[in-house]
Amino acid sequence: MITPIRVPKYIAGLHTRVPKKNRKIVVMTWLEADGNFVADGQAVVILDTRKAAIEMVAPASGLLFHLVEKDVNVNIGDILGVVAESAEEFQACGEYDGGGAVLPR
Repeated sequence: MITPIRVPKYIAGLHTRVPKKNRKIVVMTWLEADGNFVADGQAVVILDTRKAAIEMVAPASGLLFHLVEKDVNVNIGDILGVVAESAEEFQACGEYDGGGAVLPR
């Protein structure tokens, strides 16, 4: 089963006193390499919101695949990466459209 890692909605609350032009969410760094095994609840990526660095965790155990590179701006709800049971399962799932969705093949 493929499990997405999404930018959470609660990050919007961190922007309440930040001017709109500065409301950016950036992928700071991936803590695990693409294709590495991760455990459920393990920290995998850090997001920068200008007010705080947010550590995102793996929602399931399996192989981690990055869909967004480091230093890229993202939006709430965007898919940053996925956790899959195998590389074959990930390859069969489709392609990332750049706007938060994985398109079927």
